[in-house]
Amino acid sequence: METGKQDQNKPQEKNKTAKDQQKMVKFLVYELAFEFGLLIAIPLIALVYLGKWLDARYDTKYWVIIGVFLALTVSVITIAKRIKEIRKRLK
Repeated sequence: METGKQDQNKPQEKNKTAKDQQKMVKFLVYELAFEFGLLIAIPLIALVYLGKWLDARYDTKYWVIIGVFLALTVSVITIAKRIKEIRKRLK
């Protein structure tokens, strides 16, 4: 008799595990989005402020632009490395 009850609970357990997996995937997606946002924002903010400081110090106008391009380059390289790590882990 207990076998029948266990069989009835298995579909519910499968649904729970499927829902848990969906929640886990959703959490991982949010985590990656947050991480990638930080990987873009931190270098951008830091190098823009450094560029502003250098422009004010040397009375120039190109350091901010250099900082933006450098920050975006660093961000793209860092994100590409992170994606490569994630792909290795998923295989």
